[in-house]
Amino acid sequence: MGKHNADFGGGRREPYNQPIKIYADPIPDRRRLHDESDIGRRVAREVARAREAAKMTQGELARALKTKRKTISNIELDAGNVTITMLSRIARALKCVLEIRIVEVK
Repeated sequence: MGKHNADFGGGRREPYNQPIKIYADPIPDRRRLHDESDIGRRVAREVARAREAAKMTQGELARALKTKRKTISNIELDAGNVTITMLSRIARALKCVLEIRIVEVK
């Protein structure tokens, strides 16, 4: 449990007011499209950032979702196979909104 529990102390946690963003647009150099594994890693990073901004540990998020910490760890490593429903549950637990866009490539 350690030092992370001291951050909560029963106090009110400020919501992370930035949405979890999932984009299917090309990488900045626009020479190639993201492959599926790259998108999964980008989503994983966004989930981890939102969790950290909410000052939650993986264990605390897992308890909020009634799942295992290992599940959260796996999602934060590569979210390539995570359902939109699970991402929505994660966003709600972190007091975020889930935003998904598909952007035309020009």
